[in-house]
Amino acid sequence: MGDASHPERKADGVDGRTIFSEGILVGYRWFDQQNIEPLFPFGYGLSYTKFAYSKVKLAHADDGGEDVSFVLQNTGARDGDEVPQVYIDGPARKPDDAQFAVRALAAFDRVHLAAGETKIVTLHVAPRAFQYWSTASGQWETAKGPRKVHVGASSRDLRLEAELNVQ
Repeated sequence: MGDASHPERKADGVDGRTIFSEGILVGYRWFDQQNIEPLFPFGYGLSYTKFAYSKVKLAHADDGGEDVSFVLQNTGARDGDEVPQVYIDGPARKPDDAQFAVRALAAFDRVHLAAGETKIVTLHVAPRAFQYWSTASGQWETAKGPRKVHVGASSRDLRLEAELNVQ
């Protein structure tokens, strides 16, 4: 089976070759690229409490990645869980042989906080989050230069921002 208008997307493909012509722009990445507001953004969730984010800090990690730290506070009257997420913008100067999303999920974790509790949360962004597959060289390359880092509760609820320079 498959979509008759896209026979290359069938499991068998065309002449044994399956093409994913949408590339990396699926899900929240496609909504961001098309500037469409989704009904339920990626990472969206409901809670019986509220959370505040503040004081984002970046620190270069020993593995070549980045540690993103911030203060997370349960400002509500009930205990609850939050899933803070880190997104990285695509590079300002995009190589010709790669496709980049407007921003991509790079790290997340589930954090439990009692009512009124505050915690410093650190999420590690692996070095691969700053790389792309180069079709020209046939290997992973690092997209160097300035990149924005966002922290929030979903792909559209981004509450903190910082900038780093990828070397």
